[in-house]
Amino acid sequence: MKSKENNRTILDQQINLLFDKPKELEERSLIIIELLTNAAKVLNHHGLNIKLNQSNYEELKGRFSKQYRFYLIGLDGGIKHKRNGLVMPDEIYRRIDSMPMRQNELNKHGKHKKRRE
Repeated sequence: MKSKENNRTILDQQINLLFDKPKELEERSLIIIELLTNAAKVLNHHGLNIKLNQSNYEELKGRFSKQYRFYLIGLDGGIKHKRNGLVMPDEIYRRIDSMPMRQNELNKHGKHKKRRE
């Protein structure tokens, strides 16, 4: 079982990795929700820190694990990927870019990259 201190270290590493390239976060409209013991913070590509209201916090707290776990949640609210431990940003972006809504967005804006075979 992971200690709370270790969870904090992994969380900080994950956030630092993601915020290392804010343009990638912005292009995908990603936000990061950090669930803590008594509160939740929402961060976007600008580093903006917004606190969730109590009812939203309680809903999220009840839905997700109490230990550190990375969740990728789609625009439909469904969990698209989850993992214990650190997740490399490129893996996250590949998963997002392969989703149908993102593919439509890329095609619409002419940013679709053809896959190499």
